[in-house]
Amino acid sequence: MEYINCVIIDDEKQSVELLEALLEKHCKQVKVVGKAYNVQSGIALIEEQEPELVFLDIAMPDGDGFRLLKNVDNENFEVIFVTAYDQHALRAFEFSALHYLLKPIDIEELQKAVLRFKQDAPLDWADKSNLLRHNLSDKPKKMVLAHRMGYDFVEIEEVIRIEGEDNYSRFYFKNRKSILVSKPLGEYEKLLQHENFFRVHKRHLVNLSSLESFERGKQGTVFLSCGHKVPLSYRRKDDFMDRLKNGMVF
Repeated sequence: MEYINCVIIDDEKQSVELLEALLEKHCKQVKVVGKAYNVQSGIALIEEQEPELVFLDIAMPDGDGFRLLKNVDNENFEVIFVTAYDQHALRAFEFSALHYLLKPIDIEELQKAVLRFKQDAPLDWADKSNLLRHNLSDKPKKMVLAHRMGYDFVEIEEVIRIEGEDNYSRFYFKNRKSILVSKPLGEYEKLLQHENFFRVHKRHLVNLSSLESFERGKQGTVFLSCGHKVPLSYRRKDDFMDRLKNGMVF
């Protein structure tokens, strides 16, 4: 078996020991090669062990996980944040395309996080950490889209619509080329539900701020900026109309 070398950095010794035990029992391909309990020792541990994966707490006595990422020289690793943040703050992680585990750790979520690590491309920690900091302190304005060539940082308001293509989603923008992302449309419907997006059809999620007009009919048509148009599902038409009447478009 080819092991994934990892380190755990958390100021709570009990949390470190619990995570180590869960990994040993339920993620046998992951090998813990070191543990640290604050930012400074965590930086030294990463430099010494050169792990592929870091389980990182955010709040620690001598700083936070962002400080660690900013000061470590070796950036050839993936991070899974282990956090007690509330559900509102966790949206910031999702918009920043960063993996996290919520304390207390759920075994199934741990296994999913390890699987995602194996599938993902390397990250630019400086950019992603800065975006996460911003999204934690304010309403998210940007999101990260992972695709086969790497990652793109995009303004949410620049998205016109998202089209589902099997287990992929294609993003269309006002001023840039489309991007095909390896996540299903349902995940973005959930992520953007509070960002003025509406699923008008099983294959189409639209930014209502880009709405220009629509045509009625058994299956209507929604017209968006930059010449885009998509069908309006008959089953979703009433909800769509309610959304417009409630003044939630602009």
